[in-house]
Amino acid sequence: MKHSDICRETLDILHDALPMGLPEDVIQRHLKARLRVEPSKAAFDDALHDLKQRGFISSMEPEFDGDPARWHLTEAGEVKQRR
Repeated sequence: MKHSDICRETLDILHDALPMGLPEDVIQRHLKARLRVEPSKAAFDDALHDLKQRGFISSMEPEFDGDPARWHLTEAGEVKQRR
């Protein structure tokens, strides 16, 4: 599975979830459904790291202990997703 496919689908998934962010496990389930193959945890983590480093996504810390962080598209991510 190509890194670029995982990144593109992740941006699409987060766009579809606007304005709500999604926790990692939900993003992974959507990726599996859309790509019909579940990316490895390492490939998924690499894609999230790359998207975050490039400023396309950001994480919001949970309000309550025990809740997972939620990932959101940034303005740059919205522009990138539209291309």
